[in-house]
Amino acid sequence: MRALLPHPLYVLGRPSAVVCFALLIILIAPGADAQIPRSIGPISDYGAVLDRHGRERIATRIEETKVRFGISVYLLADWENPYASATEYANAVYAAWGLSAQHRALLVVFLRAEGVWKHAAVGFDGPVGSDLATRVREGLADLVAHRRIEEAMDAVFDIAASRIEPIAASPESNEVPARPTGWITAGIVLFAGLLIWGIHRRVCPRCGRLLRVRRGAGTGRNAPSHRVYYCRSCGYERSSQPSRR
Repeated sequence: MRALLPHPLYVLGRPSAVVCFALLIILIAPGADAQIPRSIGPISDYGAVLDRHGRERIATRIEETKVRFGISVYLLADWENPYASATEYANAVYAAWGLSAQHRALLVVFLRAEGVWKHAAVGFDGPVGSDLATRVREGLADLVAHRRIEEAMDAVFDIAASRIEPIAASPESNEVPARPTGWITAGIVLFAGLLIWGIHRRVCPRCGRLLRVRRGAGTGRNAPSHRVYYCRSCGYERSSQPSRR
């Protein structure tokens, strides 16, 4: 019976059993990366703070901030904090998501633990990014303390707009379009005049069809022939011979 059911310590003493046990521990034990939530875009709302309309509004503001100021804003709302503070958690997320490699990326984290909301912000390298992160942390403190998280997310963009200068427009966009020169303007006016004259001369004023032309005999003895413009559709006629009084 003992041969069929060996002592557990004896089993663990075998090399193969030790390897299997070690692999099991590695698979079960959560790694450091498992504590960081996966990024699902600029808005990672694991805390279910925003509804559909709120998400669309915040997404629009994220895009506007990127175009106007060149800053990529990332928002994270979560329910768990495996680190000692919200700042440590935000720094770990900033590194795990690869935001350091991006140009001018700002991460704002909202954490809820035991019914209390906390927040942290991490900015891009340099004095501008550091100052922006500090201003965001200070500016959101009152809203987060009163659990107004959606308003705090909106306020992030207002703070960024008040601290960061807009991107200068490209030189091409500031150029005044060249005005047409004098001879071009004269050519346009001449062409318009000829077009109006041609329409008046060859288009029927009644039905708008093209007038036909035939030769008409003069009324006098030595009167030259003249042109008669007529419309085969409505019967309109006009003679080029001047009328006599």
